[in-house]
Amino acid sequence: MKKAFLIISSLLFLGCSQPTTTINKSTEILKTEENLKPEKVNWVDFNSVFKKAKEEKKYVMVSFYVDWCQYCKKLNTEVYFDDKLSKYLNEKFVSVKVNAESEEEIIFKDKKIAKKNLAKVFGVNGYPNIFFLENEDTFLAKIPLLLEIKDFYISASYIGNNAYKTISLEEHKERVEILEY
Repeated sequence: MKKAFLIISSLLFLGCSQPTTTINKSTEILKTEENLKPEKVNWVDFNSVFKKAKEEKKYVMVSFYVDWCQYCKKLNTEVYFDDKLSKYLNEKFVSVKVNAESEEEIIFKDKKIAKKNLAKVFGVNGYPNIFFLENEDTFLAKIPLLLEIKDFYISASYIGNNAYKTISLEEHKERVEILEY
């Protein structure tokens, strides 16, 4: 009887366990069985992001995440997967993801720095955290926890369309809601 109970308990436990996870090394995104949809945003390596943005005359979007963050996973599988948003981000930004717990070293402002320390430099205090930059020295906006596609689009278009230079974000929100999304 005890043996049957242990076998049944083990099977129930295995059936309720977390899905198998793997890490995609090229983009450092946690993948699980329930979020294997491909991302539509074109992600680049951090060490080339500012050079590429300058060459293409685009802004930079830095998306900080951690593997265990459920909101980060939602951002990856729903928000960055949206057709209109991903197309817009690819047109206006050179985008990079940074695992805020990674020891991997990258180059920022001509110095080597671990990605987890870069998160500290940027002032990341929660996940996900998205930053829009003009270059390594010019931060334009910090946007924590944007999970609604429309809100993300409004914030990104405020930077990408240069609206931040002439109008407030509130005025931009009114215009974008009526005209674009």
